[in-house]
Amino acid sequence: ITADPGNDYDPSWLPDGQSLVFSSDRASRGDLYRVRVADGHTDRLTTNFVGRAIMPAVSPDCTKVAFAAQTMRVGAFWNFQVHVLDLATGRTEPVPATGGACWPSWGRDGRTLYNVQLEREPSAIQRRDLATGTVTVAHANPTLWSYYPRVSPDGQWLVMSVSPEHHDGENWDLALVSTSDPGRRVPLTTGGGNDRMADWKPR
Repeated sequence: ITADPGNDYDPSWLPDGQSLVFSSDRASRGDLYRVRVADGHTDRLTTNFVGRAIMPAVSPDCTKVAFAAQTMRVGAFWNFQVHVLDLATGRTEPVPATGGACWPSWGRDGRTLYNVQLEREPSAIQRRDLATGTVTVAHANPTLWSYYPRVSPDGQWLVMSVSPEHHDGENWDLALVSTSDPGRRVPLTTGGGNDRMADWKPR
């Protein structure tokens, strides 16, 4: 699909299945691009975005892209903030009060964003109503780090990766969490190794 000598990563499908949005360092530290699957035609969506534009997620109506960008260094790690790109206008806006947030994922209504919250340890998953700004906890566990949320086609479940060790042991498993009952978690995989970045098969 792409053949540029730079690094192309974090692809996200547009819901019509015709194009992908991805992050690349081909012309900067990290910007967003859209590529047509049929012929490889590529458009640059951001230009020298401050803090690198990474981890894109396309909205269900194909009009917006949520993504993360590094903000400032905190100790030994970079902090992140979630932004939203309007594909029609090319304008980007930071999502308020999303410091320490990354890996955004859209709810099926297109008005809700889920993201990883890194400012607590272990990390948790937040749900954010973009219209009202209301933020709730979609999943938190005192012994498990939570990453890579993806919403099911019916909006009833989040699939995510969980790990007791974060970067120390690299032992990730998949779990389901109910979007209506954050305390309801169903393990999907167990054992050693890294099970990460799951996505849903369309209905």
